[in-house]
Amino acid sequence: MSFTSIMEQKHRLPKKKRGDCQKPNEDYLRAMPKGDLHRHLGGSMSFERFDHEVRRQGLESEIVRIAGENGFQMDAYDKDKLHTIICDPGQFETLGPYLTRFKLTERVLMDRQALRETSEEIARSAVENEGVRYLELRFSPTNYICDGLWSKKIIEAVVEGLCSAEDPFKHEKMEPDWRGYKRHVVKYGFRTGLIISGMKCSMVDPETIADPIERQKIKQAQFNLRETVDIATVAKKYYQEHHFPIGFDLCGAEDFPLKAFKHYLYKIDDAKMQRTIHAGESANHAAISAAIYDLSANRIGHGTKLYFHQSLLDYIVANSIALEVCLSSNAHTNTTTRRSVTPAGMYLDAGAKVVPCTDNTTMDNTDLIQEYMHFANIFELNRYQCKLLAWNSLWGGFLHIKDKLPFISDCIDMMDQM
Repeated sequence: MSFTSIMEQKHRLPKKKRGDCQKPNEDYLRAMPKGDLHRHLGGSMSFERFDHEVRRQGLESEIVRIAGENGFQMDAYDKDKLHTIICDPGQFETLGPYLTRFKLTERVLMDRQALRETSEEIARSAVENEGVRYLELRFSPTNYICDGLWSKKIIEAVVEGLCSAEDPFKHEKMEPDWRGYKRHVVKYGFRTGLIISGMKCSMVDPETIADPIERQKIKQAQFNLRETVDIATVAKKYYQEHHFPIGFDLCGAEDFPLKAFKHYLYKIDDAKMQRTIHAGESANHAAISAAIYDLSANRIGHGTKLYFHQSLLDYIVANSIALEVCLSSNAHTNTTTRRSVTPAGMYLDAGAKVVPCTDNTTMDNTDLIQEYMHFANIFELNRYQCKLLAWNSLWGGFLHIKDKLPFISDCIDMMDQM
């Protein structure tokens, strides 16, 4: 059993109060401190910010071109049509077409100011409108590299935005330690973290591909993955000094077995970096098994197909591996036929550390309040059960344990007062 698992067992749970048997409403869930561990930068950029950045950077014609290349035909820049493309999640049948919209948002984010301001806006909206107390934002830096903007500057811009969102909720005070001596303490009412995402790519040998364009695409994809791993390990070392939580992720379409990516991640192992892997979203339970046993995942993104394998579910429960469940996103990509037809109830019954997450707030037209309401309505959860889900979300974060313990304690104090 891991050190974190032992600490979880020792750490106190929220107190159960008389009113906790009631069904939660949106106001209650908004006031409840909680974390979102699975939110993508490109998919959570507000459409207002997207439109603002297109006009500020003069990208209208380029956005029209990119939209056309990805199957969204436009003769000229059309704000209303773009709003439908980006914000209407019901138009896609599978994960692949759903992901094409990222080409649009990623293009406008190839700008340091856009990265910083968008990250700050997403984080501020999360804490102010959704009551999120811990947010991990994820993105793939290699998707934003362009002339004048390289990996280090990209990551620094996002971290600057996240730290700026934290500042209004940070205060310093003097409090006694266990011996009674007063010491200087920094208290955070809102914390953020960053997850560096590597894009899953074809494991096919490029030299076996006859088409030179396709061969170049595969070479570029594999190069980007290696570069992402390098970026992540450098970022880990750079931000360790600042106690800024950072993790690694593998995301994208599940066309290839995860085990094939193992040889890419040896640097992640050397950096002792925590990781979360997208697995079992569209592929079967074998992808989840590979993420855990071959890639040593601390958390699983989606994990929808886990219900096919009871022994694997038992292992996940025993080892406190968090499941980042995104009900709306899974319904929109037809990973589940609708929100109410989801195996998440089985995971809850088994005692798994289920964490409600948003995935993409803009592209899925959702927020964390709505995701908790879906859980409460579908599985008939009361207020206390929602508090336990929130507890899962705070414990499952990649915040350093020294920072995590006092932060969670403060959040539980807030829960106890509700």
